[in-house]
Amino acid sequence: MICSKCKYNNIHLATYCSNCGQKLSIDNNIDYNIPVKKISIFFFTILAYIFILNFTTFGNNYTSLLIFDSFFAIIVLTFFIFDFKSTIRLFKLKKNAFIVIFKIIIFAPLFALVVHFTANFLNQSVFDNSEII
Repeated sequence: MICSKCKYNNIHLATYCSNCGQKLSIDNNIDYNIPVKKISIFFFTILAYIFILNFTTFGNNYTSLLIFDSFFAIIVLTFFIFDFKSTIRLFKLKKNAFIVIFKIIIFAPLFALVVHFTANFLNQSVFDNSEII
């Protein structure tokens, strides 16, 4: 949806302009069939990928698993390119994005360690199971 004030191209469901804050006129004739079809095709493709991976013996060794993960990457990249205009907006950085990225780099490994040790503790105390063989 294009803003009438600053001519910024917003996403089609936006109520206010992302650039200037102007209230956008609501278009009641929005066709939701195309996004729903894209999402449905992506969902069922990933679902088929999961079923094939879990119900076949294809992923038993590292080589076949690497091939299968390459297919997964191709599926995701295909749908990314197929809807490039909408998905590229997810990668635009805001003013404070570098602070958020720095916090993620610092706190993600710390939280991963907390989850690891908590899961190990629960496995040992509740399930009498340890990941150390």
